[in-house]
Amino acid sequence: MRKDLSAVHLVILLLVSLTLPLGTNATDSSISTDITWSGQHTLTGNVTITQGVTLTIEQGSSIDCGDGYWILVEGNLVAETTHFFSSTDPVTQGSHGAGLWKGIEIASSGSAILTDTLIENAKTALKINGQLTANGLEIMHSYVGVNNLATSDIVDYSSNQIDYDSIQNSGTLTISNAQINQSAIGIHTTGFTTVLESNFSSVGIALNTPSGQLSAQNVKLETVTVGITSQSSSNIDISGITGSNVSLLVDAGNSDDLIIKNVDVEGDRVLVSNQASSFEISNLSFTRTTTHSTPMIDQNCAGVCNLNDIHISDTLNGIVLSGSGTHELTDIGASVVNSAIEATGSGHLLATNLSIITQNSGIKLRGPSSQLLGNNTVTITQSNSIGVDVLDSYHSWSNLMIEKSFNQQDTISLGINSWYADIDYNDLIIENLSTGINLQDSKLNGNLTHILGGTDTAIELKDSTIISSEISTKYQAFGIQMFEQSYLRTNQWTAELHNSPLKLFDNSHAIIREFVPLNTNSNSFDASGDGTILYGGSPSITISTTDYGMFEETNVQFTDISGNAVQAIINVNDFQLECDENGFISLPLLSQGSVIEAIYSSTGVTQTLIGGLSNQVVQIPVIPSGDWTISSGQSVILGPRPDGLPHSISGNLELLGDGSLKLVSSSLMISSNSQISLFDQSEIIGDNGAIFAPIIEINSLAKLTSLENSKLTVEAQVNWSCSSTIFTTSVFFKQAIELQPNCDIEMLGGSIDSTFNIPVSSSFTQLSALELSVVDKGNPVEGALISINGANEITDEEGKVAINATARFIDGISDNIGGVQNITLQVGSFSDFVTWDSSRSFDYTFIASRISPGILSENTILEAKWSPYYLEDDLIIPQLKTLKIDDGVSFRISEGVSIEVDGALDAGESTMSSTGFGARWGGLILGEYLSSRIELSNTDVVEAFTPVHISSSGSLFADGVSLMRSTASEPLLFVEPGSTASIEIRNSQFRDGGSGCIELYQSEALIVFSNLDMSHCNGPAIWARQTEVFASNITIGEGVDSGFDLTEVSGTISSIDATQFSGTGNVVWLDSMDEEFVLDNVLAVAGQSAAIAGRNNRNLQIDSITIEGAPAIDFDSSSGILSNINLTGEGSGNGFISHHGRSASSMVVENLVIRNYSVGIDLHSDEGEITSPIIIRNSIINSSTTISAENYSALVKNSVLTGQSELSDDTIIDFIDTIFYSQSPFTTWNNAKVNQLHTIQIDSQLNGISRYAEYEITSFYSNGSTTKTTVAGTTILHHIYTNIQSNYLGQVQLSSLEINSNSPGLPEKSVTFDTSEQWEIGTLIVIQLEDNAPPEVEFIEPVFGQKIMQQTTFSASVNVSDDIDSTSELSFQWTILDSQNNQISQVNSSVPVQNISVPSPGMYVLQVEVFDTLGISTLVSQSFESIPLDSDGDNTLDCDQNSWFDLKIGRSCGPDIYDEDDDNDGFSDSRDAWPLDPCAWQDTDNDRQPDQINCPDGVTTILIEDQDDDGDGIPDVLEGQTSDDSGDFDSFTMLILVFIAIIFVLFVRRMKNGGAQQSNKDHNYE
Repeated sequence: MRKDLSAVHLVILLLVSLTLPLGTNATDSSISTDITWSGQHTLTGNVTITQGVTLTIEQGSSIDCGDGYWILVEGNLVAETTHFFSSTDPVTQGSHGAGLWKGIEIASSGSAILTDTLIENAKTALKINGQLTANGLEIMHSYVGVNNLATSDIVDYSSNQIDYDSIQNSGTLTISNAQINQSAIGIHTTGFTTVLESNFSSVGIALNTPSGQLSAQNVKLETVTVGITSQSSSNIDISGITGSNVSLLVDAGNSDDLIIKNVDVEGDRVLVSNQASSFEISNLSFTRTTTHSTPMIDQNCAGVCNLNDIHISDTLNGIVLSGSGTHELTDIGASVVNSAIEATGSGHLLATNLSIITQNSGIKLRGPSSQLLGNNTVTITQSNSIGVDVLDSYHSWSNLMIEKSFNQQDTISLGINSWYADIDYNDLIIENLSTGINLQDSKLNGNLTHILGGTDTAIELKDSTIISSEISTKYQAFGIQMFEQSYLRTNQWTAELHNSPLKLFDNSHAIIREFVPLNTNSNSFDASGDGTILYGGSPSITISTTDYGMFEETNVQFTDISGNAVQAIINVNDFQLECDENGFISLPLLSQGSVIEAIYSSTGVTQTLIGGLSNQVVQIPVIPSGDWTISSGQSVILGPRPDGLPHSISGNLELLGDGSLKLVSSSLMISSNSQISLFDQSEIIGDNGAIFAPIIEINSLAKLTSLENSKLTVEAQVNWSCSSTIFTTSVFFKQAIELQPNCDIEMLGGSIDSTFNIPVSSSFTQLSALELSVVDKGNPVEGALISINGANEITDEEGKVAINATARFIDGISDNIGGVQNITLQVGSFSDFVTWDSSRSFDYTFIASRISPGILSENTILEAKWSPYYLEDDLIIPQLKTLKIDDGVSFRISEGVSIEVDGALDAGESTMSSTGFGARWGGLILGEYLSSRIELSNTDVVEAFTPVHISSSGSLFADGVSLMRSTASEPLLFVEPGSTASIEIRNSQFRDGGSGCIELYQSEALIVFSNLDMSHCNGPAIWARQTEVFASNITIGEGVDSGFDLTEVSGTISSIDATQFSGTGNVVWLDSMDEEFVLDNVLAVAGQSAAIAGRNNRNLQIDSITIEGAPAIDFDSSSGILSNINLTGEGSGNGFISHHGRSASSMVVENLVIRNYSVGIDLHSDEGEITSPIIIRNSIINSSTTISAENYSALVKNSVLTGQSELSDDTIIDFIDTIFYSQSPFTTWNNAKVNQLHTIQIDSQLNGISRYAEYEITSFYSNGSTTKTTVAGTTILHHIYTNIQSNYLGQVQLSSLEINSNSPGLPEKSVTFDTSEQWEIGTLIVIQLEDNAPPEVEFIEPVFGQKIMQQTTFSASVNVSDDIDSTSELSFQWTILDSQNNQISQVNSSVPVQNISVPSPGMYVLQVEVFDTLGISTLVSQSFESIPLDSDGDNTLDCDQNSWFDLKIGRSCGPDIYDEDDDNDGFSDSRDAWPLDPCAWQDTDNDRQPDQINCPDGVTTILIEDQDDDGDGIPDVLEGQTSDDSGDFDSFTMLILVFIAIIFVLFVRRMKNGGAQQSNKDHNYE
């Protein structure tokens, strides 16, 4: 009974095990012999084509690859016009059917030749570790098309609806005539790739090359997001690109070896690069078809970046250059609306042959130096425009033309605008710009300057210098306007049709060797204003300037001391000239005299030469002898004398009205008996001048003073009489000064260095000048608050505060001197301070560039020159407006202030921060419009509540940024619920978050992260809910509580480095995820929780995970596929935890390696809970407890376990092909069961060729039970139960195995095995089938050509044998055919002998077909001849066929029809009653009984001799004798016949001898 009960238990256990969805009866198969598939074929398991074997799939075949199966090609696969697909229904509603089966993998030993092949529904359609040759390959509805890791050559490739990469290549790939449509990435290559004649349509990235080498020719792009990507480790050479609707042609990244040429494309943008060190793009034509304001080319270069023969059009903005490298632009044609070329940073622009058409800005340089070579043209089409805008640095230009059509209404266009720059140029032409050149704090030095047309000013200078060999201006209202001590020098200036050719302000200085004003407005002077003009030209030139001089070209000869001519270099009036070989030169000399410096051989002299005179110094007497009166309206300047002596006045000097005298670096000496008198409002102004006089009388409002930053020294007694306060500047009184009663003097600067006499009613106040400037973007800041020792001042319209502190106060009672004062600047929230010793003048500039809060009214650029910038209240960048932040800018934003971007924010390598001291600004807010855009390149966004806040729409692109230091309760990046924004952040750093680094709420945003370094987030690195995220190359460092906290998230997370992670949470937490999410390539260390954990997940897709620490992985209520998992512990804790699982789907773990844990795999489910078994394949588990399972079943396949597995309660684990390195690998409690199964490979072969067979497999177990399984197939893999263990069954082992093979058309074969070695894992059982060979048949009779008499029954026979059947089991068919192949007869029999006869003479064929019991037959044929009937057989060679007589025997002979004696009994047929029976001839009584029987030797007869010959009723023996008429020959007659025969024979022999010789002769003759 106990034995029977055990058997019952075993059967039940086997049945229960078979009901588990573990594939224990999987029909995985290996093809081990060459085979051909045709028609429709359905996989019922994985298929392996073993090495050296070829699977050929015939044309028109379709292969249904089922649910998750794969085809592994270790040998060869040849397919033509074949369709691979899966008919399995997708899990997700609305899915297009990708990933339903795994695909075809070509192993390193394998190869595939595919022709006109279609593959659908795969995860990876083709994975190549070996060799692929494909012609006409089509892949559709798959995750990945082709993953080439070895060598592939593909011609005529097409793909459609590929979720990820159509082609991945890390090996060597050549592909031509590709048509890639609807794929996230077209070709992703890190290997060696050649692409020819290929099209990409509706693709995210067409050619993605993070590394490796790519060569491509003739590529077409249609509706592509990014055409080409490149990085520093990639080598790319592409020629011939066409296309349309391309969002970005080239993402060059930090490329160092990129060449692209021959491009004709339409779309949005050409190029984006970041810190690229080397690339070249040439022969490119790009037409923009969008209205985006982003630049068509955004080039950040750190090395040498070359754009050659580039033509761009129909774009708002053309080329933006940044970085520290050299931008080489050659033959550039740009037609743009806004900015054509814009360069920032510290690099250099080297441009040749630029051709620019723009409505707004041609070339804008803010920081970089530049060199323009060749011929460069900027064409302006609108009034509100600037041809070339330069800020800072040195520039060298050759042949630059800036032109615009003339427009009388245009009053604002500008040819060249330069701030703080030095520019050298050759030829400069500017046409029809309202203002040709505007210089501020700049220097312009060139050859030819032609400025024609325009409405305002040809050249405007502010504190700037222009030096040009030749200038021509025409039509503008003003030719040249000079401000703020500007300087102009030119050899020739032709100024035509101006209202006023030259306007001088602020002591500016113009030197014009040949001044040619033409058609000046009659109401204006040719030159006028506060400044100096030195000029040559017509005497009719009208001048009204502070100072002026007219050149007279004077020939001067220079000789040495001996009178020999020398070629001296002459500096005169700021011109440098050289004498001819005779020492002569024409010099522009003032008629008043010009100081020249002549140098020859390092020796020089300084002299004053007079215009028109030679070889002498003549001082023009500008000071009259005797008294000199300067009347009202006159302004006289006395400059330095060349001899250094003061100007002398022999009489009195008197100034009246508003007359003035300016002493410029010169002295005025009054004779000892004369004086200087000033009346009314007259002035003597010193510009580093001095007065020597006995006495100076000052009356009324007149005064002595000096220019700013200069001084006037007075060596004279001063008697000053005034009736009100007089203000003066920087006069140094060296002798006594006396004030008359009621006269108050306030002097800025200067000093009283002698005695003074100040009555009580008067005062002298010496003020120190405090001059403060506040600059905003180079412009003065008006209204800035400056506090000076508590006294507040407000900057004026020039951004200045100029106050005078009392350095000294003198009155009739006291003499007080000032001290140190504190100065504080406050501009909004910005403050700064300095200290000042008020006894001295002080000049200081604050840079406080501010951004006006509120709504940005115009496109604004923050330039590094005017950094830092400040924002003190909220800023909104509206639609169609852009705030651009240049490299090197510091942007400081006040507490709580935010920047909302509804338009565009474009920031370079800059910093956006708070104002310090722990303050936090509001951060960047991406607005709600689709056109809202934030672009950050190498930007630091720090110290904000939330540095970046994404609202409902728009786009964020960030490359190389740092987001750091948010408020304690806020993340660094926040995405609002419901957002549809596009977010891409790469190569960036997130650090010091308040409550995490990135926070993503439910949205439909497109979110892409790559190459992020995240640390000290003080929360999760990335927290996301119900959104789609694509993240790659993410580093999670210290100070992060958890890495990825994801709930209901789709997308891909790839390449995570969390080796520095030590947080309290998980590196990755997954909640309620499904197959639309993929996690792969994770390198992590477990912190205080499981590194990867989650719950309620369906169809997880996790691959390539490496984790150190415990617990490593912990999932609850989850299913999916986890592959390539490597877990390493420290001797304690759990490696892999799965609790509860899911009822409808299993968790599948493949290629799992677990080492050094207390528990390798921990499985738990509650009692009564329905949980699908976990499936573990191809794994290695080495832990104290390999598997601990409670109420949780499992399948472990193809694995190695070191340690003990502990199973309890309702747990069943099938270990398939699993190796155990423990003496007691299992412990079971309660109802737990362990099944060990081995996979055996069964191959029925016939002559070494595998045959399809039906197998009946019977297993016999140690407890006496048996199981039978029926399977079928060609080379099948089959699982057999080898060991079963439970606490109530004990251990049941397989004792023997019987396999019956039944292959159609072949005999059944049975094999039996009775030792465990015969069913070890992977055992190949080859059943040698016996071939059902056709029967072997050989004729016995007739032989070939045998002669058979007609109508004679002949016994035909064959020798026959068969490999299966005995002769008695065979069947025979006998057929006779005549010479015309007509069937004469056919007989079926069961024996190899058959009697046959033919009715008439002739040639015949006897066919015998022999059939075995399986229907296999053999047909043999034999030819024979039917000859006429010769009953007695005397138709021999001796029978004469002419006479039918045989002389040898002396009888008739031949066939019966000729032979008179057919039975050869000596009696003619006519006499013979039995003509065919030689035993009898005579029947006297005709009773059909011969009278006598006399048979020759060896002959018998069936006849019976007649006992009554005469028929009389009386027996012959009683009658005494027979008939007398016997008919016998007598003896004599016989002797005569014998003698005749002998003679005949001798005669014949003689004749034959002679005949033979003749025959030979005849033969030789022939």
